[in-house]
Amino acid sequence: MTPSTPQTGTTLAVKTIQLQPAMRTSQRFKGSDSWNDGSIFKNIVYKTRKGLENRTSLELIRSGERTAFSSDSLEYSDVHVGDLFRLTNRTDNVTVRITEQPYPTELISADEWSAFEGLDPSLHGALFGQKGYFQFRFELVNPSPIDPKWKPINGPTLVTQIGGSQPRRFRLPDKTTMEQDFALDLPETASYLLLGGPGTGKSVIALLRARRLARKRHPHKFLAFNQLLVHASKNLDAKTANNLNMTIRADTWIAWFRSTWRNLVGTACPHREHVFQIDWSAVRFQLDAKFPRGVAIPKPNESYLVIDEGQDMPKDFYEILVEMGYENIFVVADFNQILHQDSNSNYPDLCNALEKTASLRFSASASSKERFTVEHVVQLTYNHRNSYPVAQLARSFHITSPQNVPPNLPLTTRTAEVPVLEKYDGSEPEFLKIIRRILLTADSAPTKLIGVLCPDNEVRQRYKQAFEKAVLSLSNEKPRIDSYAKDDRVLPDFAFGGIILLNAQACKGLEFDYVVIADIDQFKCWPAIEDERRMLFYVMVSRAIERVIMIQNTANPCPVSVILPTDKNLLRG
Repeated sequence: MTPSTPQTGTTLAVKTIQLQPAMRTSQRFKGSDSWNDGSIFKNIVYKTRKGLENRTSLELIRSGERTAFSSDSLEYSDVHVGDLFRLTNRTDNVTVRITEQPYPTELISADEWSAFEGLDPSLHGALFGQKGYFQFRFELVNPSPIDPKWKPINGPTLVTQIGGSQPRRFRLPDKTTMEQDFALDLPETASYLLLGGPGTGKSVIALLRARRLARKRHPHKFLAFNQLLVHASKNLDAKTANNLNMTIRADTWIAWFRSTWRNLVGTACPHREHVFQIDWSAVRFQLDAKFPRGVAIPKPNESYLVIDEGQDMPKDFYEILVEMGYENIFVVADFNQILHQDSNSNYPDLCNALEKTASLRFSASASSKERFTVEHVVQLTYNHRNSYPVAQLARSFHITSPQNVPPNLPLTTRTAEVPVLEKYDGSEPEFLKIIRRILLTADSAPTKLIGVLCPDNEVRQRYKQAFEKAVLSLSNEKPRIDSYAKDDRVLPDFAFGGIILLNAQACKGLEFDYVVIADIDQFKCWPAIEDERRMLFYVMVSRAIERVIMIQNTANPCPVSVILPTDKNLLRG
């Protein structure tokens, strides 16, 4: 099925379906069909999860529930992403747009389904085991129209087609899986290391734990590696929060440390000469001078630290945190996403530092269970982000080690395209064809966010200028185009569709519907840094929810070709 977007005009094709109150078991009903092609729906079934029975369709849609239909698959051959459905019952009448392809769960085992949906496997046969069953993800289009006679919905009066970029689903999940719940519910008064690959939800758990601390009014700080990831995390938290007074306190680790250091010692944080890096030897010297043996260091202002992408902070940072008296540190990390080899922490580094935080709380005679042990290291294993083809491609760049176990592959039945390598000959006309295709993709899917990841500033600026100058006929207004470089004051909004151009190193921890890796021929690669390049491509590919497109200028040599998979089932083109 090819994604499509309804065209603006006098009438938008809308299927009207009358809903009964949702039940845990199926409710069958008839639906009237307003498609102009004359097709007819038969035996439509509407279901929901246990605990959401008797909710109105509007409540279900706002909760982010999948809405389910069951019929012969041939009867749904004309259903596409972007199609509109009108759902009605006695209390509401809403119009929704399909935002994901049909999801055929009859081909999925109970265990796979349970892991993906976060529900007990026993419900698979009872609720979702029928032949020909499909799920669709919807977004709400018109929240409260009044149309008691179910008349055809004319655009643009009830169905508002927003020009250019549109809001996308960007919020913390309403539900977590069993393994995520275990990590989320770990005690607050201890230190933990949460490991997980891309899409496992480790950053989500970090945010949810920070939100819980904020809700309880506990002094805390959520720390991330760079300003863009801090911004995205705060943006995500604000979009989810019902009370802005309960939003998290977040900052980059280095800005927070400098501020904390000045408040503690009274002087600026020492830096190495001619480089913008903290001089950790000088930090230790000044800390010992300020607080010699027998002089207690003041209790930290933040009792709790939550650290995202903790592998990217240097081990000295964690060792100094221990010396400063921090006892409750929750770190999430993925040691296969290390982009800065000279300034990172490895698995033993983090475990040693967190073990020392436990010694601050317990005496040397405390039992091993009270101290930092293997029980304080938790692993997330399931990939909830990527489509199966994207996850397969990402795994081809994975460097396996005991602490770098790749997440389980997602379900094979999620409809998605194999990642593509698009080549152009370096000429301006061919390059502009690539630019137009990206813009047309953004135009046809205005709720999708496209991340264009670039090897350097020169490539990013070239693509940015080409996007801005491109002239072509679009169904909507030109999509939003943001470009971000380090230290930019204006940060992109991840809650809307459009195009965001970033340097590759800045994409860690972010998530896009589609990822375009621009001019891969400009990435440097030689044997000594081959593993480092694999890690970078692993990070870039795994940012994508649905699709990955790599672009190569064939007029130049391509050093990274040595790490690209040759299997056409992984990378086509």
